[in-house]
Amino acid sequence: MDVEADMAAVSYKLPAPATRHDPLDPAPLLSTFAHYEPQITEMESEVKAVKVTDEPTAARAVSMAGQTRKLRNEIKKAVDAAFRPVNDYKNAISDVTGKLIKRLEAMTSALESANRAFLVAEDTKRREAARKAEEEARKVRMAAEAAARAEAEKQAEALQVPVEQIHVEPVFVPAVVMPPTETKITTAEGSMKIEYEMVPEIVDFRKLPDECLQARVKEITAAVMPWIRKRGAAGIHNDPGIIWTRQPKTQTRVGR
Repeated sequence: MDVEADMAAVSYKLPAPATRHDPLDPAPLLSTFAHYEPQITEMESEVKAVKVTDEPTAARAVSMAGQTRKLRNEIKKAVDAAFRPVNDYKNAISDVTGKLIKRLEAMTSALESANRAFLVAEDTKRREAARKAEEEARKVRMAAEAAARAEAEKQAEALQVPVEQIHVEPVFVPAVVMPPTETKITTAEGSMKIEYEMVPEIVDFRKLPDECLQARVKEITAAVMPWIRKRGAAGIHNDPGIIWTRQPKTQTRVGR
């Protein structure tokens, strides 16, 4: 097999770079990319037919891999060049507006923090008032019930009948009318209120249920992998729960 001729057979002519155009008009660039479609389709067909059985076929695969990598770099370079003006435009605006937004958010946070203590105190007062009102209502109800029982016992004694035979009117205590359940400050410009939420804190990862960790295997792996690789680079391959295996890795470089 003529390896040089075979390598030449898989060479592709790349289209010329697109001329300058309106960065917000995708048509010229899309037209350029359209020329890649038949080339990539042809390359896919040839790659599917590749069978590496000896050195010449391996060399052909390397040559084709170099071509696919070169074409990939060409497209990515064109995309990056097309996005650069748009990204520069976006970044220029974001640099200025981002700082303004952060300053405004910082002021909002500071004002919310300043009001939080007051709102919490007001909410505590409201809750305490509700508790006292409920306690007062409970005392009134208990006193009324005790008076009703005493009256029933008095009647039973006078009539010489069991107290169970005396009809006792149900005790009715008016419902407690409480202030609004929401601690809120409202102005023409907006409002601020206090809300409570249950906030979890993980104090021991080892005690979390298995399904909690299994549901986030990818995220956990991504988070700890840098630490694991750093340990491996230092020659440490015996940490509990980690198995190191030797696996092949190939890398394609584009020829000059």
